[in-house]
Amino acid sequence: MLGSRYVRGGSVAGDWGWHRKALSAWANFYVNAILRLRVKDATAGFKAWRAEALRTIDVSSIQSNGYAFQVEMNYRTVKHGMRIVEVPIRFQERAEGVSKMSLAVQVESALVPWKLLFGKKLR
Repeated sequence: MLGSRYVRGGSVAGDWGWHRKALSAWANFYVNAILRLRVKDATAGFKAWRAEALRTIDVSSIQSNGYAFQVEMNYRTVKHGMRIVEVPIRFQERAEGVSKMSLAVQVESALVPWKLLFGKKLR
């Protein structure tokens, strides 16, 4: 199950600027265009898993870091023929801490979908 900001009833924090909304929309479009995940919130990190699903996708062998980790988990799920159910969530901005969205994380996030598609090693 995936907590989705972009299904009916879901939403993002009201204080997101246009650039953050655009980046999120672009990332979801980009990932879905390449990997055909057919989910509205491919980069979401709020998930609930069945133990059997984690065993099937071999979570211990996930190679991605950062935000790309979410994409790789979704990709493996879909590739194994399992269904991802999206449920609405209201995404709130963090109350403490800072974003980990560094340039390196952005580059990895852009490359991982292609590596997954073509079966390349991720590191």
